[in-house]
Amino acid sequence: MTSFLYYLLHVNCVFAVLVLFYFLAVRKLSFHTANRWLLLSFIPVSLLIPKLKLNLITWRSSSAIVDEPAALNEAELEVLSDLAAPASFLQSISILEMVYSLGALFLLGRLLFQLVKLFNTRLKAKPVSKGNNSFFRVDTPAAFSAFNWVFIPKDEDPNKLILKHEEAHVKLFHTLDLLLAELFIALSWFNPFVFLFRKQLKCIHEYQADEYVLTQNVKTSDYLRLMADHLIPASHPPLSSHFKSITIKNRIEMITKHKSAKPQLLRYLSLLPIGLLMVFIFSSFKGSKPSIFPIKNGEYKSISSRFGNRTEPKTKTVKLHGGIDISAKAGTNIMATGGGVVKLAKMHNKWGNLVIIDHGDGYETWYAHMQGIDVQKGDPVKTGTTIGRVGNTGLSFGPHLHYEVRLNGKRLNPEKFYTK
Repeated sequence: MTSFLYYLLHVNCVFAVLVLFYFLAVRKLSFHTANRWLLLSFIPVSLLIPKLKLNLITWRSSSAIVDEPAALNEAELEVLSDLAAPASFLQSISILEMVYSLGALFLLGRLLFQLVKLFNTRLKAKPVSKGNNSFFRVDTPAAFSAFNWVFIPKDEDPNKLILKHEEAHVKLFHTLDLLLAELFIALSWFNPFVFLFRKQLKCIHEYQADEYVLTQNVKTSDYLRLMADHLIPASHPPLSSHFKSITIKNRIEMITKHKSAKPQLLRYLSLLPIGLLMVFIFSSFKGSKPSIFPIKNGEYKSISSRFGNRTEPKTKTVKLHGGIDISAKAGTNIMATGGGVVKLAKMHNKWGNLVIIDHGDGYETWYAHMQGIDVQKGDPVKTGTTIGRVGNTGLSFGPHLHYEVRLNGKRLNPEKFYTK
């Protein structure tokens, strides 16, 4: 769940930047269709950008075979505990997860309730006339629309222009936009920009509906007069559109202003550098699987101990050896066997000088008993980068490199990851 929350945080950072760009740069332009699709695109784009991988390090393919995991010894547990987050931090994360989940479940439940209520309204409504599957009479103070239905008061006939306005909402499938927005709000309820997004989306819907009516041989003055008579907004069910909306003043301003000139379309291009910048900031850096031997051919003597069961030199007990031991002269260069980021680089008890490289996708390589370390925690490395030299530090009985490959914490046979 924690990884999902981190991902969702990145999603909402991207989403906030995009919505802010829309609000400041293009919301007053009269390209309503373009603005609608631009707003709707913010949701999938925000979900996608944090998932992108910037492959800055060359990927080398590998046909690794996953073996059964070996048990961790005390020294390994010490290293892993050093890399783990403090308990108090983990507890606070758990509380955040619970609060987030409760908020998301509440909003999803409310959305489901609103949908059920809307469909119940449709079931109780009576068609205006036989064969008419779009207009229905219900107990409502003013006309509204949802999905492909237009609901009108049962005791009065609304103005024909209002009906045309609601018909436009139906033809343009605006309820589907609202449903998508509400689902995203349920997942991102902690982000105030999602509510600004919903408001701007509803404004665009009304602008489109007004534009539709005015193309039906309707005098602009008559339509503006009708809008002036309905300045006081009326309540209406969620997921529906309404002529007497709170956006009516903005709509009057949009109708009476000059239409945006085509050169103003260039404003949308300013979104491209913003998008590229966010791809760089929020995406993950992808390394590469281990794919080469950690010491060059001719610079090591032999593999003195292989992956599998062996008799411990000191205790004389049989244990599973989780890596390979490579015998070489002290000072021999050690290479990163894949691209990634250095996760740990320091002296650590029985391991001696230890380097751990995170290659992404759950892969790690461990290099122990080194004489010297040439990298620091956080350094990016490429396949073949020199990270240190063979040594005899920690619990070691001669110069050698202890080398391991792990996938999600499970130790694998390193000899399956390179071609001899």
